[in-house]
Amino acid sequence: MGEPGTFVKAGRKGGSFPGAERGQNGQVGGPGSHPWCPLAGELPTTRHNQSTKHKKRAADVLTFPSRPATLARNPPTSWLKSFQPTHSAMHMFDILVLGEINVDLILSGDARPEFGQVEKVIQDATLAIGGSGTIFACGAARLGLRVAYCGVVGQDLFGRYMLEQLQARKIDTTGVIVAPSLKTGLTVILHHQGDRALLTYLGAINRLQAEMVDRELLAQARHIHVSSYFLQHALQPGLADLLAAAHEQGATVSMDTNWDPAERWDSGLERLWPYVDLFLPNEPEALAIARADSLKQALDTLAARLPLVAVKRGAQGAVARQGGQTVWDPGFTVPVVDTTGAGDSFDAGFVYGFLHGWPLAETLGLACACGALSTRAPGGTEAQPTLDEARDLLHSRQAP
Repeated sequence: MGEPGTFVKAGRKGGSFPGAERGQNGQVGGPGSHPWCPLAGELPTTRHNQSTKHKKRAADVLTFPSRPATLARNPPTSWLKSFQPTHSAMHMFDILVLGEINVDLILSGDARPEFGQVEKVIQDATLAIGGSGTIFACGAARLGLRVAYCGVVGQDLFGRYMLEQLQARKIDTTGVIVAPSLKTGLTVILHHQGDRALLTYLGAINRLQAEMVDRELLAQARHIHVSSYFLQHALQPGLADLLAAAHEQGATVSMDTNWDPAERWDSGLERLWPYVDLFLPNEPEALAIARADSLKQALDTLAARLPLVAVKRGAQGAVARQGGQTVWDPGFTVPVVDTTGAGDSFDAGFVYGFLHGWPLAETLGLACACGALSTRAPGGTEAQPTLDEARDLLHSRQAP
């Protein structure tokens, strides 16, 4: 048991909690065991100094070279079949996600509530992995990337569920903090006639602080992804310094702010732009953040500040701007069951192409394929594609 005012990280053996044993891929616990350590006290306001067994190698702090650009701008479609993913020998992880962790309770059918103590019977209910960051992480891991996660959960049933689900997908949870005094976040999604409404209880969603991010873990990732920036209130003040440190160690950074519930569309974003290499808003978010009246104006404004911007347009596909190059993709038509998390799966595909130096058009195509294929089942993760599945969809469109 820990002292009051401490917290615990769940994931890898090395002081995380008593009796933990290393499982596969550095995860705690073998089959049937779960990382859990009840500690008393509140979340700290200072940096966590817990030591870990994984030592920082000299290579972990070397500057990572700029991403490769080894493919021709308009390669033949055969490259989709022959391309083999590569990993950096310098880093333990391809991606470290700084994000929220919550469950989604998805209610489908006639899920429009009626007050006055009216009880309605709905068609289906699904408990699923929720949160933009966690859905992104699952999508990236599904594509074959090595992913680590940093976020906060409560010491409760939903927190346990989320840790189990992340670890089952081989996502490293060393950086996940279990806070006994908090409840794990929850979003209830009400589906009705092709539309949906979301009710979110923040709980531990907005309690991650920059000081809680293990600097050794940060150094072991070649890319940092920040999700749901406008919800992560405690992370905002120290995030610029954290991303600057990641840049100094050679990492690249992507961000998907998601919607701003307060609709202020700022919250210190200007301080972050120098450290963001890839920005991934949807169209309404891009317009709001850029204070723009049209998508073209939003792209012009954001591309003047950021090296690479990819804007999701739902059923209309997506558009990306990198320097003077603009690429449009019409997307894919697939049978849709649930669009929850499709934008996060898009992000995973785009980051995959970005990290592997794919041409912009192919990167955007992969992202659209990942987003489209993820809608085939309820929840944000159950239908996320493998790399082969996404490449097959890409190849089918490009084949004569």
